Amino acid sequence: EGAFYVFPSCQRLLGKSSAGGAMLKTDEDFVLALLEETGVALVHGAAFGLNGHFRLSYAASNAELEEAIRRIRGFCAGIA
Repeated sequence: EGAFYVFPSCQRLLGKSSAGGAMLKTDEDFVLALLEETGVALVHGAAFGLNGHFRLSYAASNAELEEAIRRIRGFCAGIA
């Protein structure tokens, strides 16, 4: 019993552009650009009633999670 998800906020990044040129108007835009630019697949929070957030599953190995977090952080650092 229990969930293996977290819902971090991406609200401060909305309204900006990714390093790849994607305009991030919504959390769905955020996760689609992240997938396209880094290969990391997340689910947008609006699908769960949590606009401005994304769902990250931590049901993976530590190595996989560390790599995903490294890619997410790099993606976020490139947003202007």
